[in-house]
Amino acid sequence: MKNQKNQGFLGPHKTEVFRGKGISPLIATVILIAISIAIFGIIFGWMRSMVSEQVQKFGTPIDTECEKLVFSAKISENTIYISNQGNIPIAGINLKMRVNGKTVTKSVLKTLDGVISPGETDSIAADGIASSQKNTITPIIIGKTVKTNKMQRYLCKTKSVDL
Repeated sequence: MKNQKNQGFLGPHKTEVFRGKGISPLIATVILIAISIAIFGIIFGWMRSMVSEQVQKFGTPIDTECEKLVFSAKISENTIYISNQGNIPIAGINLKMRVNGKTVTKSVLKTLDGVISPGETDSIAADGIASSQKNTITPIIIGKTVKTNKMQRYLCKTKSVDL
């Protein structure tokens, strides 16, 4: 009977291993705080990459300026003619075209300092475009980022035109 008292769940004399004090509450608290800070850092980095930096034009959010954009476009052979009828300069276009049943997207940009000014009509060469196919033109305007004050192109998706 004496041997049965010393036998624990894990067998004879194994219960003596668990008679220690364990880790101190101070060390446990430090470990929990370190884990919490690590998790916060991971979530913060992930969220920061998900949120894009705000872009502005004329001191207002650039998507508001996109709503003010007015333009017309037509295709003739390998050239796209764009007439800017609004007050916002157009830096280029994003061209979506159907080629052999597949959709191809192509950015056609003016030179970095060149834009289609308000009231101006300009032509942009686009190789492989045909006026008989379904084409979608989306204008690109330029704004400045709020934090870094760098120039950035912005695609005005709400102003897409099907040709």
